Amino acid sequence: MKTPLIISGVLLLFVSSCEPLSLNYSIGSSRLSHQTPRALSHTRDSSAIGGGSVYYYTAVSFPPDYDWRRDSSYGAVQASINLYRNDSLIFQIPTGTVASPDADMHHFIKGHLYTQFRFGGRTVLAKDGQPVLELDHEAILAGLLPLDGKLYSLWKNRGGEGFSLMDGSNEVFSRSRGQLAGSLSLGAYVPSGALYQDAGKTCFFYRNGNEWYVVRDSREETVRKPYLPVYDMRSLDGEVCIFYHGDSSISANFRYKESVVNFSPSGFHFLNPGYIYGNEGNPFCAGTGYPGGDPADAYTLVNFVSGQSVMLPGSGICQLSSSPLTLMFYSSDGTTGYYSGSSGIKYLQGSYYHLSPNAGIRIDKKLYIVLNPMEPGRKPGIWKDGNMDELDINGFISGIYQSSQ
Repeated sequence: MKTPLIISGVLLLFVSSCEPLSLNYSIGSSRLSHQTPRALSHTRDSSAIGGGSVYYYTAVSFPPDYDWRRDSSYGAVQASINLYRNDSLIFQIPTGTVASPDADMHHFIKGHLYTQFRFGGRTVLAKDGQPVLELDHEAILAGLLPLDGKLYSLWKNRGGEGFSLMDGSNEVFSRSRGQLAGSLSLGAYVPSGALYQDAGKTCFFYRNGNEWYVVRDSREETVRKPYLPVYDMRSLDGEVCIFYHGDSSISANFRYKESVVNFSPSGFHFLNPGYIYGNEGNPFCAGTGYPGGDPADAYTLVNFVSGQSVMLPGSGICQLSSSPLTLMFYSSDGTTGYYSGSSGIKYLQGSYYHLSPNAGIRIDKKLYIVLNPMEPGRKPGIWKDGNMDELDINGFISGIYQSSQ
């Protein structure tokens, strides 16, 4: 496994039959053999956890004696990606050829588990254990959008600039230069990453030098932007929203529809200005910095289009719900907590790794937060409104999802 990033990325998979899925398939001129995923259940009913709600989470399990934190035999150890439904294991898929144990290489979107694997200069994308796309080069998945029976994927070239938009296996838009706005590893872009739907159109942004562009339904437009440096752009309700630099090192501006909000918190210095969160009609932008003279004192400043600001401890956040707005915060030293407007800031005891932006959800007024302890020997688990339910595996939980995601 790679060095832990921040937050966890859970995977989910529905299987249509109890029969094992066959993973033998041809890639290029090579015939690859695969271990077969093990389907433990195929039920898709909505059995209740309080009010009939359902949640799913994914975890990566290693052999009992393997130190996955050090991961000294990365790539050579057989692991499995496990899918759980309301705490019951329902599916397993072995890593290798269609799946990687890295938390940022598998994604649960609209009821399906998507996995990536790179080998021999090629890239494979699989859905529920079955390959659906092969690229003849190594690429990084930046956005994934299942829509109206189609699968759109946005790939950035590994080790250089440039990207391509795929409709199934057909390339529909590409540029040899340019950097995408957003990714599947950023909380602001959950769940589909840099590619998303807005006002009935597929959408993503990219920049080339100082110029910014929006691509809607594969049609490119140049964005008129301020002369100041731009941090992030999003399309919300068909309008281009821009988060950009202020006229001093301690200010920033957020342009949303016809208004421009300036944020100049007294004494706050931005280190990473951050990104725009849609938040269902009440968007906000969030970035990291420090409020005093010591850059080591990292905080996340959350700025709402209404002009309000909230400063949270730590170097990152994850949005758990929009109504009421609930944010999880975390830092590289393992500090973890959450904020809501009604209860303020709450801390969780212990130090934890956070490996993806899918670290928590709110269901029926209850919070569910993925926790992977830093302390060796401790099991991962899910914090459920005050109670920690451990998962008996040697590994980590990568993310948690509501059934509607």
